[in-house]
Amino acid sequence: MVLNCQLAIGTERMDQCQAPLMQLKKRKPSKSESIEAAAITCLAAYFDSFNGDPYNILDCHKVQEWSTYYENCSQQVCTIKFDLTEPFVGDVYFYYGLENFFQNHRRYMKSRNDKQLMGFLEETSECEPFAKEGDTVIAPCGAIANSMFNDTFTLTREGAQTNVPWTYEGLVWTVDKKTKFRNPTTDGEVQDLCTAFESTVKPPNWAKKPCELDKSNEDNNGFKNADFMIWMRTAALPDFRKPYRALDRSNPAYAAGLPKGSYVLTIGNNYPLAAFASFLEWFFGCPHKIWPSPVRTC
Repeated sequence: MVLNCQLAIGTERMDQCQAPLMQLKKRKPSKSESIEAAAITCLAAYFDSFNGDPYNILDCHKVQEWSTYYENCSQQVCTIKFDLTEPFVGDVYFYYGLENFFQNHRRYMKSRNDKQLMGFLEETSECEPFAKEGDTVIAPCGAIANSMFNDTFTLTREGAQTNVPWTYEGLVWTVDKKTKFRNPTTDGEVQDLCTAFESTVKPPNWAKKPCELDKSNEDNNGFKNADFMIWMRTAALPDFRKPYRALDRSNPAYAAGLPKGSYVLTIGNNYPLAAFASFLEWFFGCPHKIWPSPVRTC
């Protein structure tokens, strides 16, 4: 079940090292490419079964999804109303998608400093042109961090008193969460996070400082923020989806999944689309549990 509301828009040049990437024209995949993409998804499900996961290759035919393009949203806050005519049973994952965004470009992929992301803020090699602002270190540095996706989403069910509950738990790779991303420390102890970052400046494209990404949860703030860690794991293809949240099924009303009914998606429209990509998509579905591969029906 897929509902698409598409509106093509012009693509502007990206600045500095990313500008040449946007000169490529967007085209629809050929029939053979679509078949190949479906085959890859099925094959991924097959290999996953060898890792102790009880799913099998037939699961890829049971995928449910709902998606919408929203790049025509011109307000700071936009809403999209839709109906689910059948429930989404089981685990439900929510994604955002970008098209014609070349995270796999060699210069873009190298524009980061992994040592800085482990808390050593002065490390900025490989981050040009987003290494320093004057003499002050940019943290996090590099083109990948500077282009971090920052639209926000909430989902409300008609008749419910609260938003649909969701969580970021389980979406971040364990090696990223435990090893590759650490906040700056002093004598082994984490300071007030904003104090720890006070000798740095935020990336030019960011509206918030890294210590303000999630002020309500210190375990999800700074370099340890789930949205940030997910963004920093670059996509292999120019059209990609990244996980945003998962349905929190600990709530009794959603224990079985996402019920059928009328919903309102509220979008905080923050991302400078013209600078980085051509299309924006929001998507959710009940997939075979494969990540980070985007979920597609076979």
